[in-house]
Formats: sequence, structure tokens, C-alpha cells
Amino acid sequence: MSRLFSLKLRKLLLHSVQHFVIAIVIFAMAIALTYLEDYCVEHHRPAWLVFGVQMLSIWMFIVDCIVVGSIVAIVGVRSIREFAAQSHGG
Repeated sequence: MSRLFSLKLRKLLLHSVQHFVIAIVIFAMAIALTYLEDYCVEHHRPAWLVFGVQMLSIWMFIVDCIVVGSIVAIVGVRSIREFAAQSHGG
């Protein structure tokens, strides 16, 4: 198992975990904005405010998808690359 997780890969995984925590925070904020949107609609707030909250919520979900997708892609590609290098080299 230690052969599979080299120092380089462990650093990459630590960096990915940090980014994943940031993605969770962004996701929580997007959910909170969805509840704020419901509150604004229920209490008849101006249409521009409801629209603005909707747009912020949508952008946060998009950013969250990009962050999680990039984490999965980077870790996957580098893991496969490192495993292939170890397989051919050792």
C-alpha cells in the first residue's frame, strides 16, 4: 500500500482535500442562497433581489461542479500516470 501512495501522490491528495473542503463550503453557501431565494419570494421582495440571489446560487453550483470535477480529473490522471511509471520502472 505504501508503494501506491508515494510522497508526491500524498502531497497531491492533501492539496485535493483542501480544495474539496473549499468546494463543500461553496456548496453550503449555494444551498443557503437557495433558502434565501425562497425567503425573498415568500416575503415579496423586489424581483431584482430574487433574480440576483438566483444567479449567485446558480454560479456557485457551477463553480462547485468545476472544482470537484477538476479534483477528480487531476487526482485520477496523476494516480494513473504514477502507477504506470511504477509498473514499468519496478
